[in-house]
Formats: sequence, structure tokens, C-alpha cells
Amino acid sequence: MEPNVKVRKNRGWLVLLLTIAFIVVVAIAIKFAIGNVKTPFFKEGINIASLWLGVGMAYTILSWRFWDPIRPDKVGVRVILGYPLDTVTSGPPFAPLGVAEIIQYPTATVQREFPAEPELIFRPKKDESEMIPAGSKLIPPLRITFADIHLTTEAAKNIFGNESEGGYFTVKRRDGGTEMFKEGAENAQDGLATARVTAEVSHISRYRIFDAVRFTIAVPPLEETNERIDEVFRQMEDEQVIALNTILVQMTTAQAMQNVAWINAVLFRKVCRRIKADDEGHSTDWGIDLEGSAIKPIQFHRELNVSIASITIAVNAKRKTILDAEAAEQDLILRGKGTASAARALEKETLEGRAEGLLAVAKVAASQSGQTAIGAEVAREVAKGGNTIVVGTGGMEQILGLAAAANTATKKPRENNR
Repeated sequence: MEPNVKVRKNRGWLVLLLTIAFIVVVAIAIKFAIGNVKTPFFKEGINIASLWLGVGMAYTILSWRFWDPIRPDKVGVRVILGYPLDTVTSGPPFAPLGVAEIIQYPTATVQREFPAEPELIFRPKKDESEMIPAGSKLIPPLRITFADIHLTTEAAKNIFGNESEGGYFTVKRRDGGTEMFKEGAENAQDGLATARVTAEVSHISRYRIFDAVRFTIAVPPLEETNERIDEVFRQMEDEQVIALNTILVQMTTAQAMQNVAWINAVLFRKVCRRIKADDEGHSTDWGIDLEGSAIKPIQFHRELNVSIASITIAVNAKRKTILDAEAAEQDLILRGKGTASAARALEKETLEGRAEGLLAVAKVAASQSGQTAIGAEVAREVAKGGNTIVVGTGGMEQILGLAAAANTATKKPRENNR
């Protein structure tokens, strides 16, 4: 469809006037050309013109389509002799029977999931045949085998090119921003980053018809359903499947998960090119606005999910064991530090106590009376221990000195008593 084609609004009044005018003109032509027609039952004849007018009136009334009105959530296109004339809003449209038809489209956004809705996907159970049951409406899922080596940035540039060169390495989003391919840094122990995994990939598209006339002209009906909406979805699905089979097979599963936003941007741009839309998804030629094109979360096989869950549990258990060991080690270290600190404090207090005791003894020993008391105390301790042996002349001198001091101390009180 040419971009300069003008879209006409509701022209129901014009179609009605033309229909009435046609009926009247034909009636006048019949009146002058034929007049009354005599029959055995009507001696005066039948007025064919009047009969034509009566039939024309009934035809006009039935052409209002009261029996098939347009619902509030629909918009209609009046097609006369195969030509989409104008749009028709909700209510009973006027469309001459046998000459015109009304094609209805939803006014809201339409969305579809590919390859089909979840309940229509055939997923055989364990030990069940992979063959789809005969007569079933189920269809197989879209399975993609991911790479076992992640895609590098340089390789991605070579495959997809740059935005300025018409490639998809850097993709413009609908909101005006850009999405760039991320090489990622997968964990080498992550099976999704190192294994060749085959998984189900579902994707969706949604769009809204803003110009039903252009949409009717630009899009042919799908042969299987005779619906133009289905034809648009078919073309969108084809474009998305081609893109996914080109992109995802180059990435590991983990890398694809990291690049979901970029993949969605690529799909959006691919579909835009197919429907002749600008970067915001607005297609003047097709009369539609592309509102979204994306993949859904990747679906893994049941056994793979169990394996991934087991790996996650094992990794978490390993982490817990390590954390527990580190906690026990830290506890022992803290306890050791506490014991050592207590021992140091005890030793310090013992030494300080000894030092204070020695200072006190020194003060006492500095006076004559103190020395006498100390000597008496030592003599008393010596007298207690009958097995105490004083070795060397130094020891004997101390004992004799203490005895003399004690004798002197005992004489003074006696002399005072005299």
C-alpha cells in the first residue's frame, strides 16, 4: 500500500444515499420502460415500479445489519465489491446485501504466544511416545540447542555487525535507548555455562490495529483461517524463529539468560523490518503498531530441572559446610585469644602484686623495728620446720642476725617494765 493513500472515515450516510438513489432510479426506469404488467390474477396489471420500490425498501432496511452489529471492542471495515471503503464504529452498520461486507477487527492489543499457548504444546510424559496423538490439536514445542562455549564480544560483532552497519550487535529499543550484547562472565562450575543444553523457547508478539482500512488492504487473509490477524502473526512468528535459531545457537544457556533484554530488542527490530515499521514499531503501510516482541523464560526438561535443583542444593550445602567450618574456626580463634588474654592479665596482676609486696617489704625493712619483726617472723618459720636446713655461712649469718634482732626486741620491753 502506498504511504500517501488517504484513509476515509465512516461514509455510511453516503453509501445509504447511493443505495436509495439507485433504487429510485431503477424504479423510474421500470415505470417508463415497462409500466404495468397484466396477469390472469390482476386484470389491471401489476405496477412493477411500485413493487421494485417495496422490495428496495425492504432491502435497505435489512442492509442495516441489525442482526450483526459491531461490538464496542471491535472496529469494522466496509468493503464494497472487494474495495475497503471506510471504517465503521460500534453499532449496526449499513452495508448493502450482496454488494458490501463488514470485516471486524479488535480495537484492543492482540497478543499471541508461539508456537502455541501452553495448553496446546505437546510434552510427552516419562516413557511416553514422542509421537503426537492422531487427531490431536497439540503441536511440538520449539526446541533450541544452545552452545557449550559462550559467545565472545568479537565473535558477536562479526556475526551481528554494528548498528551503523545495519547489524544487531547494538540494538535500539522502542523507548529510544539501546541494548548491547553482553559477553558475560559465567561460572565455570555452572552446567548452564559449559554444557550443550537443548531447551524449549517460547516467544510472544503483540500489536494493535490503528488503521483498519490500510490493514485490510496490506495484509491478505491466512488461507487456513481466512483471518488477516492470523497472517500477521504467522509472519511475525517466522521472523522470530529465524532470529532465535540464528542467535541462541551461538550462546550458552547462561549467556542467553544474561542477554534476554538484548535478544528481545533484536526480535523487536527484526519484526519491525518485516512489517515495514519504524524503530518504534509504527507501521504506516500495514496500519498497525508493534507493541512487543520477546521470549519467555527458557523451559528446561524435567530431568534437567531436577539436576539443576540438585546442583543448587549441593552448592548451597557446600557453602553452608564452609560457613560452618569458618564459624567454628573463628570461634576457636576467639576462644584462644580470650584464654591468652586472660593468662596475660593474670600474669600481669601476679607480677604487679609481687612488685607491690616487695615494695612493702622494702619499706618495712628500711626501719630497725621492721627488720626486727621480719627477723622474728623468719625465725618462727624456721622453728616450725624441724627439717629446715640452712646451708652456707651466709645463711647462718642471717639466722644469727635474726636471733640477735629478736633478742634485742625482747629486752627493750623488759627494761621499760622496770
